[in-house]
Amino acid sequence: MINTRMVEGLKFERVSEFYLDSNNNLRPRIEPTYSGNSPVVYINYYEDIIISIGSCEHNLRKRLNNYCNNFSGKMKYEAVRTYIRDILKGNTAADVCTFICTSIKPIKITSELTVNPYVSIQHQLIKQLNPVFSK
Repeated sequence: MINTRMVEGLKFERVSEFYLDSNNNLRPRIEPTYSGNSPVVYINYYEDIIISIGSCEHNLRKRLNNYCNNFSGKMKYEAVRTYIRDILKGNTAADVCTFICTSIKPIKITSELTVNPYVSIQHQLIKQLNPVFSK
């Protein structure tokens, strides 16, 4: 199991893995030491394949749960959820996980910023890495 990845010069650390529960529902298993309340850039991986790259301002736990259920109503989450579920149905030992960027010191998001720096990093990584699902 890989716990740290260097991506385009940025350090990413593993914080979660996806699994199917006893009812075949997709769930995230988040590292107990991760608080999840600060802005992050994250990458969802299936082994060495980048599934998606995202950013969130407040709660990564909630974002990962959006990938697992239908509450958000966003088609991107539905497509990613189906993709991950299909991987895990075929191989429950598959390593489908989330890494967050730990190279960036927290930046306070205020109304004075004209561009969210986390979103900017996310878009640049998407452009360079071409994940399976991109915005």
